[in-house]
Order: sequence, then C-alpha cells, then structure tokens
Amino acid sequence: MLASGTPITNTLGEMFSVQRYLGHAALLDRGLHEFDAWASTFGDVSTELELQPSGRYKPVTRFATFVNVPELIAMFRSFADVVMPEDLRQYVKVPAISTGKRQILTAKPTPAFKRYQALLDARIKAIETRDRPPEPGDDILLSVITDGRHAAIDLRLVDPDCDNEPNNKLNLLVGNAFRIWKETSDNNYVRADGKPYELPGAAQMIFSDLGTISVEKTRGFSAYRWIKDELVRMGVPASEIAFMQDFRKSEAKQRLFGDVRAGKVRFLIGSSDTMGTGVNAQLRLKALHHLDVPWLPSQIAQREGRIERQGNQHDAIDIFAYATEGSLDASMWQNNERKARFIAAALSGDMSIRRLEDLAAAAELNLRRSSVPAPRLPPGVATTSTKPRFLIPSDEYRISRFGFVVDETRHPVYSGPSSFIGWQGRTSP
Repeated sequence: MLASGTPITNTLGEMFSVQRYLGHAALLDRGLHEFDAWASTFGDVSTELELQPSGRYKPVTRFATFVNVPELIAMFRSFADVVMPEDLRQYVKVPAISTGKRQILTAKPTPAFKRYQALLDARIKAIETRDRPPEPGDDILLSVITDGRHAAIDLRLVDPDCDNEPNNKLNLLVGNAFRIWKETSDNNYVRADGKPYELPGAAQMIFSDLGTISVEKTRGFSAYRWIKDELVRMGVPASEIAFMQDFRKSEAKQRLFGDVRAGKVRFLIGSSDTMGTGVNAQLRLKALHHLDVPWLPSQIAQREGRIERQGNQHDAIDIFAYATEGSLDASMWQNNERKARFIAAALSGDMSIRRLEDLAAAAELNLRRSSVPAPRLPPGVATTSTKPRFLIPSDEYRISRFGFVVDETRHPVYSGPSSFIGWQGRTSP
C-alpha cells in the first residue's frame, strides 16, 4: 500500500507514474503501458520555443490539455481511495482559516528595486544577443530569475551594500509576526491529559526557501538571520526563535517540537525541505508565513499542512503570503493557485469534466514569457499552439518585465508577427 498527501505535485502527467506502480495490469490490458500511448490517449500537445542553457531556442512539445478525463479518473480510482481535505472535517477537528483563505500582503516596489529590475532587464538582453554557447561563469537566464526572486525579498540578498528598506516584504513579515507574537502572548494551552502548560503564548512558522542561513557566505546577507535579529530587537527573547536547519537528527527535532508545544519556542523558521514534512508541532500554531513563493503547489500544501492539522488547539488560524508588487511573486502565487485547483479537480472524481488544461505547462510558459521576450521563429520552425497572444503596451511591458500578467479584459488579442525583438510599441488593430 502506498499513501501520500500529494500524489500529484505539479501536473496530471504524474498520474502515469502512479498508475505504473499500482495499476500496471490495467495499463497493459489497454495497451497504455508505454508513456507515448498513454499520452496520445489522454493528452493533446502543443509545441513552443524554449530557451535552452546554450542560449538558443529549441522547439519543445508539452501537454496542453488532458482529454478523456472521466476514463482516466476511473482507471485511477480503481486502485486509489482519494480523501480530500474537506472530507476529513466531518471526522476530525481542523482549525479554520480566519479569513477563509490565505492572505497575500504586498509591499510596494522601491526606487532601488526598480533600478535593479532595469539591471535584470539588461542582463536578459545580453543573454539573448550572445552568439555563442555559455561558458563557465557566463550569465544564464536561471541566474537572472533567481536573483530577481531574491531581490523581491530584500535587495541586500543581491547587493550586501544596499541599505535596509523598512517597507520591503521582509520587514513587512517581521512586523506582522511581531504583532501576532504580542497579541497572543497570553494564550493558554493544555496537554493531552488536560493539564495546562506552564508557559502561555502562541507559536508561528516562517517558511522561505531563499535567504537561508547557508546563503550568507555567498550572498553576504541572510533573511533568516535578519528576521531573528529584528524580532529580538523588538523584544522577543532569542531563545524563543529557532532555525529548523540547526536540528538535523531525529532526536534533536523531537526535542524541538516538544519545546514548541510547551511554549519555549514560539518562532520556527525553515524551508520547504526542512520543515514541510514530518513536523508535528501544530498544538500552538496560530500563524504561518510564506516569505517566498514555492515552485510547486504540493510544496504549498505541505507547508500549510503543518498548521491546518488535527491537534491544533486554535479554532481559527492565519496564513500569510508576502509579495513585492512588480516582481514575479504575484504571477507565481497566481499560477500555483491555478495549478492546485486543476489538481483538485482531477482528484475529486468529477466525471462531468472531459477536458482539463494542463496549467503546470501553461504556468511555466507564462513564467518564461514574463522574464524573456518571445523569440523570432527560426526558418522552418513553426508553433502548433493555438493559444491567443495579447498586445501589451510597451511602457507596461518594460515596467513589469519581471512579472506582468495578461489581463484578457484589458489587453487586446494580437495576431501579428511573433517577435518582440526591437519592439517599440504597437497599437491595437
């Protein structure tokens, strides 16, 4: 028997792997045991140009839409018992999110951040115009995107000489976390035997895969250390703040979780890998904070599963996500939410849905488009995609180079040439 809280982490194509483990006989009977046969039965594909590590573009074929969804679900349900989170609420007590859903708190981009975005834009153009494969030490698009994500947290992660910006999203998180710490300092909790704990006060979790302690040596700044130092400066005892990365052995982790339940530790700071699974410290958890945006919806589900959990003694909890306006943050949160709804629809067993767009592939494509202009098609290369393209005003495109989102109600459909190279702005036909 296999059990998983996230059987599909990013795309419905992963269902083939699950079927190979648990439903291989059914695949053989239908001649679908090879991925090509499975894909041609349940998927429609489109071909798009993708930037390769060499700096050149290559046609890549991806799933665009899943078809015959009722038949796929029926095969999956023949061996899988699916229990959705809402199904459990009638059997176990799980805290409700106070606002009904995750709250996204946004920080305004500072002039320094906008200037740094212009540098990122220049790096992208240099990569695009490079006429040779990259060599060791050369700039690549992934490095640009990674620097952009770090800068959205705090510019000191890309330039240690930058000044502290009091209104960036890192400080927004610190202020919000301190407010909750102060407001919940008198909360009382009880042990399993009904006896009260000696120490009052709610606990909080702060997640970030970027700006960890380990990057301090290479980037000269750590968001983790800044959070702790600022909370201590505001009045939080240093002993109440712990970094999950400091507790590697199982025995040490269990002692830490015991300290969180007992109220000795009220802030637990970690990453998706170190704190996303295997953490049972929910008894006092009042708030969870996402400083960065994970790549996969399954990582979000695992993070939030630490607080939306049986055994939490709060009736209502808070989940916060932080974003810098004009960065990739908003696009990534939007894409993750769309992918999560797509996965939930596939797992729910709704037989009325015959087609589902593979939002994972669409989100990845949108992410690439938001950070690099569309290329000029090489001779003899065509795209089979039928997805509409939209006209983005040139000033809006430049300002939001690292995070513009197409608004179908505002941006007209564009059917002209597909190259944006040298584009100085076009008007709607």
